[in-house]
Amino acid sequence: MTVSTAQRDRLLQIRERSTNARQRRAAAQKAIDAARQANDPQAQLAAEVAMQQAVGELDVVRELEAVVLSQMAGVSGAAMVGGDSLFDDPQTVAMLEQLGHSTMPVGNLNLGPIAGRDDVVAMIESGNWGPGRRMAASGGFTPSDPSLPDDTRLGPFYGVVTQLRRRLRVLDLIPTLPMDGLAFHFAIESGSLDEAWETTELSVKPQGDQTLSDGIVEAKTIAVWQKIARQQMSDVPMLSLAVSNRLTYSVMRRVENAIVAGDGEGDDLLGIINTAGIAAVGYTADTPLADLALEGIVGVLAADAEPNAVVLSPADWGSMLQAKAAGSGERLDSNGAMSTTADTLWGLPAIISTKMPPGQCLVGDFTRGATLFVREGILLRISDSDQDDFVRNRVTMLAEGRFGIAVWRPACFATVAFASTAGPSGGSGGSGGSGGS
Repeated sequence: MTVSTAQRDRLLQIRERSTNARQRRAAAQKAIDAARQANDPQAQLAAEVAMQQAVGELDVVRELEAVVLSQMAGVSGAAMVGGDSLFDDPQTVAMLEQLGHSTMPVGNLNLGPIAGRDDVVAMIESGNWGPGRRMAASGGFTPSDPSLPDDTRLGPFYGVVTQLRRRLRVLDLIPTLPMDGLAFHFAIESGSLDEAWETTELSVKPQGDQTLSDGIVEAKTIAVWQKIARQQMSDVPMLSLAVSNRLTYSVMRRVENAIVAGDGEGDDLLGIINTAGIAAVGYTADTPLADLALEGIVGVLAADAEPNAVVLSPADWGSMLQAKAAGSGERLDSNGAMSTTADTLWGLPAIISTKMPPGQCLVGDFTRGATLFVREGILLRISDSDQDDFVRNRVTMLAEGRFGIAVWRPACFATVAFASTAGPSGGSGGSGGSGGS
């Protein structure tokens, strides 16, 4: 294992920052004690703010040191942000801090990747979407209201309370691979595999039935931006990490939405339920929803695929649990509110997704049926030249990545209608558009 000079230099810079932050923390503690003895609330408040900034700085350098040491040891150093992240570079982090304290123009800066292409692939493959140490420390941010409460800058600050975020469980279902180039073509094989028969001498042998159709995977850009005030970057510890984590999640949430229900129109990705060729099980009145889902499972099995999950909306999942027999009122597929709620459906994982259109479910062999391709990891850019940012003393942070979806084998999937009003699938105006969250 080789340790580069750049890694040693980076570790030295980080430890110098750590020493400086500890000195600032000690000085702030002395100032707090002195202000308390002097009964000076204003001085105590200023010292507490300085203490919080020093503590925030120590949190950052501890994370950076852990990442560098992990890289030197040859292992990954972060759960949400990999070794290629801009936050692994002390100079970039220092520059972000200076932006909050400086009144100089920022211009347009390409800060680099929040998560590199291979890091995004690794995150999806590992299913590691829970809040890691960084996310827990930095929290989230609300884009509809870019202003933080003024009170967060007047005293001790305990972090940003994150908005509720659904688990990106659909991303766990399909394989993920890196992608080179804008697009690539492939051929989809179809036809009967049962054309071979025993034949007698001199008789005409049976002809095979193979059809090849064209397929294409094209990388699409998924982006989101956020405006924040310079003063917030200065006054709120680790705010840049909070914003970057939220932007990263927003991009990946959109990727998951597109995998399920992208309509493929314009620059939108084409999702599974709108792909031509997937099977569709129609609605039958008076049939329990669980039995309808079973028909979809059987259909996928009949196509020689092996279904490994069922994706359904929260409303339809609740309707299944509430199903009761006519007359007696006995529950059909659950033991009531006091029992353990099943997380499987006919032995397959039941994936609850708010993006799955109500009134239908998706059954599939997600392992063999589709693949998510990552062309570019999530990059972060920052500018104070957008709109009237410069005169308002704020900056715009933009995160974007490029992704492609390949549905290799449409026969691996089937949609099941749970209501007579459920929209058609298979690329003929499916009920799930690509917009929304």
